[in-house]
Amino acid sequence: MIFYSLADVAGTKQSDYEIAPVTDAARLKSVLERVLSESMAVEKTRLVSLSGQTRVHPDAVEGLGSFLELEVMLQEGQ
Repeated sequence: MIFYSLADVAGTKQSDYEIAPVTDAARLKSVLERVLSESMAVEKTRLVSLSGQTRVHPDAVEGLGSFLELEVMLQEGQ
């Protein structure tokens, strides 16, 4: 499970995230559905590749189309 924190603005923005490994995705989904109300679901296929410090994410989002995300992984002091 990944939590992202980023500003809701157009263009380039800083993103902070935290990753928690999940061993039982179906059970986690069931618990979260009981705790949180589901307002929408997004179905997408994502490929991930790395070029230097940049993660390249081509996404195919059902009903919306294709998107490309470039995520630069900054090192301390950059």
